[in-house]
Amino acid sequence: MSSKYFLLLPIFFMLLCKSSQQLNESQKSATITLKSIYEKPDDFINQEHTLRGQFLGWSGRECRLPENASPAITRSDWLFRDATGCIYVTGGRLSALDPFDTSNVGVDISIRVIPRLTDEKKVYLEFVEGSIIKGFEQKIK
Repeated sequence: MSSKYFLLLPIFFMLLCKSSQQLNESQKSATITLKSIYEKPDDFINQEHTLRGQFLGWSGRECRLPENASPAITRSDWLFRDATGCIYVTGGRLSALDPFDTSNVGVDISIRVIPRLTDEKKVYLEFVEGSIIKGFEQKIK
């Protein structure tokens, strides 16, 4: 009878490992906030994350960047805002959203990004990909 339990032990261990791996994958794809990145940048830097918020393009009138926020890295960088703050995004954008076109300001988006640090330890986001959140397509020309 006890030998049956020893045979089941490796199966139990494999299931436990697979469950842990799935949890790690779901944590990676979970949406995070800018506040969490600004407060603990070392927990997020150089890892891909998903953020939900609004496209601001080049219109940053409503943004107050924290001290550890990077200014624009390139002239084509654009601003992103969530409920907790604003940040510059570099390295690309959603092709349907023109940062110069103020009618795109406020369009709800989801973006996959990699938070990075400048040499001065200032935070910015590197664009990977993004999408417009359903219901806001009518704002796009």
